Amino acid sequence: MKFNFYFQLAKKNISTGAKTYIPYIFACSLSIMMFSIMYTLSKEAFTQNSAGLITLMNFGVIIVGFFSMIFIFYGNKFLIKNRVKEIGLYTVLGLEKKHIAGVLFFEFLSCYFLSLFFGAIGSALFGKLCFLILFKVSGIPSKINYSFSFSFLKPASIVFFCFFTINYLYNLKKISLLNPIQLLTESKSGEKRSKYLRLKTFLAILFIGSGYTLSVLSLNPIAALKTFLPAVLLVIAGTFFFFESITIFILNKMKKRKSYYRPAQFISVSGMIYRMGQHAKGLASICILLTMILLTLASVTSIYMVSEKIISKAFIRNHQLNRLFKKDNVALQNKESLIADIKEIGLKYNMETNDFLYVRYFYGISNISDNTLYENDDSYFSSNNVQIMLCSFEDIKNIFPDELYKKLLTDAASMSDDEFFIFSNKKINYKKPLQIGQKEFKLKKLESEFVSIMNNSPYIPYSPFPYINLIAKNSENLELIKNELNALKENARARFKNKKLLALEESLFWNTSADNLKTIPPNYIQDIKKLAKSSEADFFYDNKFQSYKDRREFDGSFLFLGGFLSLMFLIWLILIMYFKQIAEGVEDRKRYQIMLKIGMDSSLIKKSSHAQLVWLFVLPVLVSIVHCFFASPLFSRLLLVFGLFNTTVFFAALLLTGGFTLILYLIFYKITLNKYNKIIR
Repeated sequence: MKFNFYFQLAKKNISTGAKTYIPYIFACSLSIMMFSIMYTLSKEAFTQNSAGLITLMNFGVIIVGFFSMIFIFYGNKFLIKNRVKEIGLYTVLGLEKKHIAGVLFFEFLSCYFLSLFFGAIGSALFGKLCFLILFKVSGIPSKINYSFSFSFLKPASIVFFCFFTINYLYNLKKISLLNPIQLLTESKSGEKRSKYLRLKTFLAILFIGSGYTLSVLSLNPIAALKTFLPAVLLVIAGTFFFFESITIFILNKMKKRKSYYRPAQFISVSGMIYRMGQHAKGLASICILLTMILLTLASVTSIYMVSEKIISKAFIRNHQLNRLFKKDNVALQNKESLIADIKEIGLKYNMETNDFLYVRYFYGISNISDNTLYENDDSYFSSNNVQIMLCSFEDIKNIFPDELYKKLLTDAASMSDDEFFIFSNKKINYKKPLQIGQKEFKLKKLESEFVSIMNNSPYIPYSPFPYINLIAKNSENLELIKNELNALKENARARFKNKKLLALEESLFWNTSADNLKTIPPNYIQDIKKLAKSSEADFFYDNKFQSYKDRREFDGSFLFLGGFLSLMFLIWLILIMYFKQIAEGVEDRKRYQIMLKIGMDSSLIKKSSHAQLVWLFVLPVLVSIVHCFFASPLFSRLLLVFGLFNTTVFFAALLLTGGFTLILYLIFYKITLNKYNKIIR
């Protein structure tokens, strides 16, 4: 009988508060649905066969679960805040707190099972759609079947049960700490007025300024990777302090002006101070979610847009053999024999084989400061690290037209034995010698007509990290600088056990008449791989078509994950806006009646209220745009790691996705504003 009473009362409470419970349950259902779909995709066979895909999908499961937890807690705090008066009435009518705990328990179970039920239905209905979208953007063959199983709901049911349980325990703690009078007045209190305004204003400026500074000063991918997380956390913390302090601090300053005592100014400023005090955290959350949506969508979209261009840049021919990091550093002796074997395999499968290009150079990682090379940790992420590439005129002969190569030899005729051509993406003082150990080497800047060809050749590392390419006029000079650099590395081995000497890298590139992966016989690839391993140099085979397929698969999955997460952020952004407008509507209705009773003009009240709501709509957008502006340097450097060297693509994607997101934001604002106006009336 007692349990039936709890259940009936809980059901009545949910139906009575439908305007808040339904959106909350809907958002929770969508979170469960998205978690289940992401978990299902992570367990599909095609995902398990790809290391990149399984990493992305598992990361997606963690991210969806983490943000779902945050948003569910936020929504629950709003619900319980608007329930405390009702609970206070129960205590006045004679219900003890243990009885109220029983009612809340059945409300908790009802919300959980309703969310799980609709989440399961959504997973079954929309899982196939998500599966097809993933296939489309990643180029995975659509003949693979999607198999949703309710057994995949088990992790979601356990994870979200934990989230709801924590919410229930939070609600019990909140009610147990309040007496009946406090319960009756708690819903009117809103967020507690911000204390220590000067301190919080200082922290807001400090945190946001520090985050912006880290972003702007991240001049390369190494610095960007190091500063990304600290910068994000600083800006998030600073944003909450900004809405809690700086806005109120400025409004308080406006109160000291004489114009404050004019009716319109008085209502606007005092109303804004009240609203900012009540809804600072909600506005900060909206701002942060908007920023996350804009930057996430812009990043994944720009990466996807340049996938094909990146592969075309990495592959100057359709096929290649690479020999990397061999200890003996002995160059391939029978190059012509290897080329003949490749041609023979091509004829075996009725394919023409042509456009052969052989490339060789010495490669290593060193450190540079003030034109001095020195040795530190070999990690890419150490400061001042630079990639070193050494080659001779003879090595680069094949990439230049005959006339340009003769001109290069003419320019080199006057060079001394300790002088080298140099080109680099790192700032170098070309007038100052390059010091390696105890020796100095003169530098001669390569002219632009030669650099343009080198930039489109394998002699430039396809990497966002700094590089220096030194070109010797002959093999003897090449040995001279190579030995000096290796001696420097040998001396550093006492401090750094992983220190590697310069390694000879060789590559052989060629084209075939087959122009896509489908027209290349699988056995041709297998035969080339066998030849590569059986040759004296032990090469690694790769081709443009398979690399493009793998790259598109990864980038498409990355785009899908980014869009998936952005959709979740958007759903909870809408819910926060909806809750905020309801809370403001309930509060404004009471204030509106009071101001009418004391004789204030109704048109002035409505005009002032509308102006305040517009400011509250615009403020998170403006702050979000500023965040995106200062985050752009950091994100553009991070995208270099993915091969996005043209930052214009990122900024174009940011503008396009930003415009689309802001239009959606405006639409949902109008919808929630209509709800606000209905409450006011």
